[in-house]
Amino acid sequence: MLWGVFHAGYPFLYRFEELFGVGFFVSAVLQLFIAVSMIVLALEEVRHTHGLVAQNLFEQTRAKEKLALRAKGAETRYQSLFQQASQAILIVHAQTKRLMELNPAAERLLGVDRETALQKSLEEYLPSIQSTDGGWLASLLSKRTLSLRRGTGRWVPVEITGAEVEIEGVPACQLFIQELTERALLEQQLRQSEKLAALGQMISGVAHELNNPLTVVKGYLELILQTHDLPAETRAGLEKAVHEANRAAKLVQNFLNFARQHPQQRTAVEINEIIHRVMDLRKFSMQVSGVDVVLELADDLPKIQADPDQIQQVLVVLINNAFHAISGTGRHGRLRITSRRDGERVQVRVQDNGPGVPPHLEKRIFEPFFTTKEVGAGTGLGLSIAYSMITEHKGRLFLEHPPEGGACFVFELPISVPAELAAEAGASTGESELLREALRPARVLVIDDEELIAELLSEILQIIGHQPTIRNSAIDALDLLKRQSFDVIISDMRMPQMSGAEFHAALSRQNPDLARRIIFLTGDTVSEEVVKFLKSTGNPHLAKPFQLDGVRKVIDELLARFPPATTETGTKAAT
Repeated sequence: MLWGVFHAGYPFLYRFEELFGVGFFVSAVLQLFIAVSMIVLALEEVRHTHGLVAQNLFEQTRAKEKLALRAKGAETRYQSLFQQASQAILIVHAQTKRLMELNPAAERLLGVDRETALQKSLEEYLPSIQSTDGGWLASLLSKRTLSLRRGTGRWVPVEITGAEVEIEGVPACQLFIQELTERALLEQQLRQSEKLAALGQMISGVAHELNNPLTVVKGYLELILQTHDLPAETRAGLEKAVHEANRAAKLVQNFLNFARQHPQQRTAVEINEIIHRVMDLRKFSMQVSGVDVVLELADDLPKIQADPDQIQQVLVVLINNAFHAISGTGRHGRLRITSRRDGERVQVRVQDNGPGVPPHLEKRIFEPFFTTKEVGAGTGLGLSIAYSMITEHKGRLFLEHPPEGGACFVFELPISVPAELAAEAGASTGESELLREALRPARVLVIDDEELIAELLSEILQIIGHQPTIRNSAIDALDLLKRQSFDVIISDMRMPQMSGAEFHAALSRQNPDLARRIIFLTGDTVSEEVVKFLKSTGNPHLAKPFQLDGVRKVIDELLARFPPATTETGTKAAT
């Protein structure tokens, strides 16, 4: 443009030599300035572009570093999860089926170390693998369960899931293997629990039917022995009959205890009594199998604070294990049970002359699901449960190796008598005085659909000085109670038309004061339903088969709480 101006003014400037030189110089300088400015601008654009490129390269480098860190973190997390997973994981070459990697859980499942396993093919452990058009992985995953051969040669049931993966560019398969042995045992335990629940319901009904005739037989035998002057030979025979009736009643109660599960309730327990109770149940099987049982029980053992049902279960486990160990030897068996005091603990020893426990298995005998018995002969939970029960009681259960061979399981429990027991003992004198003061003839209503039991109770009540009235139906009893009042009501729990619980509810609405005076009569004191009901009402109960002293005691205790409203006496039963 400047040159254009110069040329446009050339004719004019040409006439003046001085102006022509000056104009030419100015135009040249300005053109040079413009050229330099253009160069500066170009250089600045180059510098800016270079900065942007450098910044872009820096950001890309940082992004790559972050991506590398994330990848490294993901790899670390994957390796951590892979190594710590409780489920067995195998990485297998997709074509050769060679093991490429495995986690510690897989090492334990296969029964070999990592170095040994990586030298093997998957077919070494799963021989049933078959290649199909869809590939061996699809064939493997289509099966619900498979049999896996461990390094020891033992077969275990497994369940497998998996997917195709790529490891460092190599096609592979990642397999997740779940051993089903534990699940199978849990399912077996569930089935056993269901059987026991059904057994408990059945035994409850059987116990009721057995306890009714036992109550009558035992009760009348006791009445005859206490109220008649008998020849010595006759008395001895009847006492034997009473003894066997007591034994039958104890067996029924033991069966009920084993068929039921109870919430933990710790009371003062005589350990020798529990040992005798368990041996009563196993006595016949021991005799048939020719096993000699030796009981060496200390007479001066103090009581321990424990749940009797749990201690009984521990003894059952130890005695059953000893019996099975002896049975497998084929020789004459011997079982020795010893109880003694060891300082501030009570110690019980269960010793057998079986094959004993091998040293390499000793550390595992208290593990859940560990068993040396044949499949189906044991669940491997007995000793584990026994160990946890003894531990909960702040005791200990351990194994000893007798010099003469066999095995000896020992459990120890601390001796501790709570303060409330001592308080109860100290207050017993005062309570007995209160009972004597409250003991006056009372009018007693007996409700039982079994006529013989009602009549037996009536005779017992007359002997101890009360006036009984009998009703064989709870509905009839409710009708009678609208017109007449009683000091004590003895009601059976199981009756047709109206049960003891329904009778209590109806009487509570009709006369709450009389509802508190009910003594419930039951042959199943371990039923969860019965125990819950008795606890909710707070009413006392009398267990079948009952004794004369037991009837007297429970009535005296009730009358101590609720004294008789009348002093009218009589000896003849109203029917």
